[in-house]
Amino acid sequence: MRALKARIRGLGLPSAWFEPHWSRRLILARPGDRLPGPGDWRLVRLPEGGRPGLALQARPVTRAEWQDFVAATKHPASPCRVRGTVLSLRKRSWQAPGFAQQADHPVVCISRADAEAYARWLGGRQGWKLGLPTADELERHAAAAGTRCAADAPCRIEGTQPASAGPASRMGVRSSHGNVREWVSGGVAGLGWRDLAERRGTQREGSVDPARGYDDVGFRLQRTVAAAELETAVD
Repeated sequence: MRALKARIRGLGLPSAWFEPHWSRRLILARPGDRLPGPGDWRLVRLPEGGRPGLALQARPVTRAEWQDFVAATKHPASPCRVRGTVLSLRKRSWQAPGFAQQADHPVVCISRADAEAYARWLGGRQGWKLGLPTADELERHAAAAGTRCAADAPCRIEGTQPASAGPASRMGVRSSHGNVREWVSGGVAGLGWRDLAERRGTQREGSVDPARGYDDVGFRLQRTVAAAELETAVD
């Protein structure tokens, strides 16, 4: 396109003769590309026809990012418990989940409603349409389908690891298998540190209440990507 435009200019022909092709903007992005702007968002589906594209956060939301949200909105902490148990004598919250965490670890003890509130807040700040992915989208685009333990995952210790520690898929999306399960639009998906720790033996899945958080469940978001966001003018 650049070579063709240069040739047309060299011949002294008016660009209006070649409309609408002259002003056409092209999508040069490809699945797996990191999108420009704040955060690490990976394009996993291109826009096609009237359907927008789709991007996923490359890793789960961290404690530091959640703390920024709480500081800005005063969002209250949800009750938190051990998944699969009915009663816990230890009070847990995202600030004190029952084990040590660093700022770059995935935030846990977050309910699905909390995750959706974060999506509305961040989407409002950035002008994006955000939400939780489906289980199928998460499994398709984050590596580790069938993997029992992510690289360097704790697996034999209690607690989380950095949110970006898992292996990356060909889309550049980091798996959280062996670190945290994740809230998705229909429940939770994946395998967390409680599932994989040998001290726990066979994990028995309990009911998941979307109104409360769990100490091994985090989340990440997806966003729709309009074609106009990816289009590039060719000079």
